[in-house]
Amino acid sequence: MSFFIAKLQQKSVGSLTAAICLIYAINGGVRGNFGVILGPISDASGISYADVSFVLAVSQLVFGLLQPVFGIIAMKTSERRVLCIGVLLMAAGFLLTPFCKTEGALLIALGVFLPAGTAALSFGLLLGIVTPQLPTGKSSTVSGFLNASSGVGTTVLAPMLTGISGAFGLLGMMLLLGIPSLFLIPVVLWLCRLPAGAEPSIKTANPSELRPLAMLKDAVKDRNYQFLMLGFFTCGFHMAILETHFFNQLTTFDIDRSTSAIIFSVYGVLTMIGSAVSGILCNHIRMKYVLGSIYAIRVFLAVLVIFMPKTLVVLVLFSIVLGLTSDSTVSPTSGLVLKNFGPVKLATLFGILFLTHQIGCFFSAWFGGLVVENTGNYDFLWMIDTILCILAAIMSFSVRED
Repeated sequence: MSFFIAKLQQKSVGSLTAAICLIYAINGGVRGNFGVILGPISDASGISYADVSFVLAVSQLVFGLLQPVFGIIAMKTSERRVLCIGVLLMAAGFLLTPFCKTEGALLIALGVFLPAGTAALSFGLLLGIVTPQLPTGKSSTVSGFLNASSGVGTTVLAPMLTGISGAFGLLGMMLLLGIPSLFLIPVVLWLCRLPAGAEPSIKTANPSELRPLAMLKDAVKDRNYQFLMLGFFTCGFHMAILETHFFNQLTTFDIDRSTSAIIFSVYGVLTMIGSAVSGILCNHIRMKYVLGSIYAIRVFLAVLVIFMPKTLVVLVLFSIVLGLTSDSTVSPTSGLVLKNFGPVKLATLFGILFLTHQIGCFFSAWFGGLVVENTGNYDFLWMIDTILCILAAIMSFSVRED
């Protein structure tokens, strides 16, 4: 028995990667399937479709805003406490949602509790926890698989939630999400357990570096961080074109909706592969070159979508390259933050970058609708994306990387 306990306590690169990927897969799977749960919530609660959509929009905003906040709390207290609070908040959001019959109640459960929980279980915090426990040079590969796990969670949970909703309704769907998520707490406790005699990286850091305002001020004044912020804003702008408008754009090319859905699925699968490959490349090539090259490829793609022939074969090939370069910016971006600022600050500073990413998403999603209304096509939106990606590529290649 003691042999099996000892084995369970051992931490290998594989077991650490599996633990954080499990947590982030559930996190990403929940956020990626808001469309699946929107209808059942409206039907079960009697709250209008538009009002539930508003709650989910608030949820996205809260998710972005709270990531750096939880990063600061983790620095001041402990990562373990923040992760455990995140699991409890996420479970509370799930389990309370079926009993919400007013928009106000739903706003608390689904618009505050749930996104607060997923924000606490953020990419930056999870990567920051395992990085000091990994052998030198492994963090980039692990970050690639961590980022890819979000797409895996979305893909796996989508049919499960759809089937459970049809058989057992909203309550069954939320129980499926809420009760099993509580079993993440033992995973968190194991993940945050340090070897005997080891000090948490937060305790070994210089106390003056952990003052939130001073830390944020120093980072925002840093030229390299400014470059990464512009790059991640551009990434958000680019991603919202794909996630909000690309499916409808395919239909304007005389591609029927079912075929468009298949093309979009191909794109989704390739985002996972691209994330993993990007993380592996960061171990062999300077991260700034990986990041700059991804933005440079996006320049080519943005120009291509305007002038390329809109045949089915071309669009499928185009979607494959789109997928490979979509989520692949996360690993080199987080890696550069890690190199320049250290694992203690990673959760907070990457959280700020993610907030700029979401701001880019907002402007792209909103402006894209205006462009289509006024021009009848998406060409002008892709032109703006081209300019932003050129700037992001130049600045990414200019980032200092020791």
